[in-house]
Amino acid sequence: TNTEKLTTVEVEDGSQLTTIGADAFTDNNALKSIDISSPVSFVGDRAFYDCAALESVKIQGSSDVVYPYNTFSAWLSDGRKPAPLKTLEIGAGKIQFDLSHQKDSIETIVLGDGVTEIPASFAAGCTNLTSVSLPDALTSVPTSAFKGCSSLKKIGISENSKLQSIGSNAFANSALTQI
Repeated sequence: TNTEKLTTVEVEDGSQLTTIGADAFTDNNALKSIDISSPVSFVGDRAFYDCAALESVKIQGSSDVVYPYNTFSAWLSDGRKPAPLKTLEIGAGKIQFDLSHQKDSIETIVLGDGVTEIPASFAAGCTNLTSVSLPDALTSVPTSAFKGCSSLKKIGISENSKLQSIGSNAFANSALTQI
């Protein structure tokens, strides 16, 4: 690709960036870090597809952005190893992707108070994840969202939380000692 030397995508707050199109950074094997502080309102399919070196993702997002199920998917396509993603920070929006291919590498998940939705099995099996703070706008923790997170000891839920339901097996086989 033409982006073989691009290791970092950094967009500061105040930027006019609102859209990340389909396949914008697909197959960038050098990309290690994404830090987009502007309130992006659209993320296209496969925007960061097959970024094999990706370790850190931080996207502020806007309340109406939807992160498609294949935003970061296929890290295992064609026999490749999954990206070594350690940190995921999403500030706002609806998350449709899961972290099933990063279950051995993800250590930190920060969901901002503007995150309104996560999918079933979102972080299932993420064995190095130790704590998660659920965003205030999240109304439901879906089925098996954090199932099998064997190091997960703490879930934070603020007094301003709009949480109404916790799905079956949402925290099964975790090490929870505090909610």
